Amino acid sequence: MADREFMKKIHTCSLKVTFKRPCRAHEQKLMKTMMKIGVYEISLDMKHGRLEVIGRLDTDQLIRKLKETKMLMDVELWEDQNGSKKRSS
Repeated sequence: MADREFMKKIHTCSLKVTFKRPCRAHEQKLMKTMMKIGVYEISLDMKHGRLEVIGRLDTDQLIRKLKETKMLMDVELWEDQNGSKKRSS
């Protein structure tokens, strides 16, 4: 029963990100930042600017934290598991 309740709280979303200067160090810093706010799994395609995250997180908080790193020029929500699509921030 506890596993089902835990799984219900897991959230998946896809983001479109634009890096100021794409490099391995920026990728590692983003990963570290996201792990601190409850992200369990991260898939980052720097070439195409697509970021997929899975975890116990709030999408607005995730976007705010990513912008605070100051490595990204733009962060846009493409899709989340609740069906929300294309929201810019």
